[in-house]
Amino acid sequence: MKKIIAIGATIAASGCVAMPSSVPPGMFEPEAEFTVNLGETWSYWPGAHNGATRGGYLSQDGFMLNRIHMVSLKEGETLANVYIKDDVPKFSASSTEFEIVELVTNTLLKVGYNAMEADDIRPVEVDGQDGIAFSLSGKWENGLNVKGDAQAVVANDKLHLIFFLAPEIHYYNELEDNANSIFASMDLK
Repeated sequence: MKKIIAIGATIAASGCVAMPSSVPPGMFEPEAEFTVNLGETWSYWPGAHNGATRGGYLSQDGFMLNRIHMVSLKEGETLANVYIKDDVPKFSASSTEFEIVELVTNTLLKVGYNAMEADDIRPVEVDGQDGIAFSLSGKWENGLNVKGDAQAVVANDKLHLIFFLAPEIHYYNELEDNANSIFASMDLK
């Protein structure tokens, strides 16, 4: 009898764990206030699985190998997940473009990157709104070099952010075009 109860408890507990889902090509609505168009199948990990940053992410090969984070932040929210107690930047509707870049890079430093820098900061149009795009480069806590790209737009007093990170060796170059296509398809609700 105890064995049956233990198995039942295990099954019930496993139902509470956030698991990835396979997302086919086409329009996709993440846990953010925008949609994106996927050119191929991705795995989607919901925000409940993401312990470091808010929002869910897409991955082709696993979290450590490549991921595209997607999140919408309200006034006063941080990109860092709630368990991080250190001083982390908060979004403000009056944030400048450079403050938004710093919000991303400083948050990544707080969640496990030993270095993270942004460059090639440029204007971009997102669904008819003025936004910014920039490149990212840094090192994961294990010393692995990572590269990435980010795109952000403030609309309706919220920050709508999407960013791609992958190891510089192989994975970044392998998925850069696919990630850029997803960025270009960002459609605000």
